[in-house]
Amino acid sequence: HAYYSNLLCYMDRLDEALEKAEQAVQLDPLNSIILTIYGSVLEYLHRFDDAIEVAQTALQTSPHDPVGHNTHWGCYYMKGMYEESLESAKAFFNGLGFAEIAEAMAQGYEEDGYSGAMRSAVETMVAFSKQAYVSPYFIAQMYAFAGDKEKAIRWLETAYEMKDPMMPYVSAWTFD
Repeated sequence: HAYYSNLLCYMDRLDEALEKAEQAVQLDPLNSIILTIYGSVLEYLHRFDDAIEVAQTALQTSPHDPVGHNTHWGCYYMKGMYEESLESAKAFFNGLGFAEIAEAMAQGYEEDGYSGAMRSAVETMVAFSKQAYVSPYFIAQMYAFAGDKEKAIRWLETAYEMKDPMMPYVSAWTFD
């Protein structure tokens, strides 16, 4: 039910997505994975306060879960709560084992606020992508967060050409 709800979001079947996500939570209310997926569905529906609350519940049982931090990151960003968004973004990358990206964010934030943090992070990701695979979708997303629309679109085109498995998520609010 949880993963199906995620698919339904990207098929623009939003009422069904919410219904399936809620069913999943009813069946397994303590499962942090299900809670984070439910939070992601709420985020997709622009119910940011509800998504933050659900992600917080999930993070209580699984404090390093990158999906929970990712939900917080996006929701705080959309609410204009940039300090909280930055902290969640750093926790997301630390949870994935990319401390150098979190460190770049911290340094970029000191130099030029939130957009500087995202710019520093994406520059680190681009440099890393020359040595190992980094999803072009994620690079595009970071450029979008940094406010660089042209580079975001270029990297989305690369993601499309490479058949990046993250491309179904392009319909999410990040690229509005």
